[in-house]
Amino acid sequence: MSAHNEASAISLKNGYLRGEVNALAGLAADHHVAGQLDEALRTALRARERAREGEMRVRGVRVLAVQRSVGDHEAAEEATWSGLNLAAETGCRFWDREPRAQPPAKGGSTSS
Repeated sequence: MSAHNEASAISLKNGYLRGEVNALAGLAADHHVAGQLDEALRTALRARERAREGEMRVRGVRVLAVQRSVGDHEAAEEATWSGLNLAAETGCRFWDREPRAQPPAKGGSTSS
């Protein structure tokens, strides 16, 4: 956690928004691993907000990936679909292994 805190402080001091977003995303992941879920979610939301402010859409995909792991079910679902849509728009390959569509309802088929 200390490395991400230090990176965040340096980025803020120097006005380096990309570094700040990366550091905040890493810090959110650190809090998640440490079991500090409330702080992880707060930090992930701050990273998402800063990524939006800087129009950093590819970085936003990474932030959403972190956010989906720490929020409640509804927030996680929103972060997942937002991240998948953003990944598709930007060509970011961060979530290549993620499902691209919802499963068919009640065992139905996705073929036409």
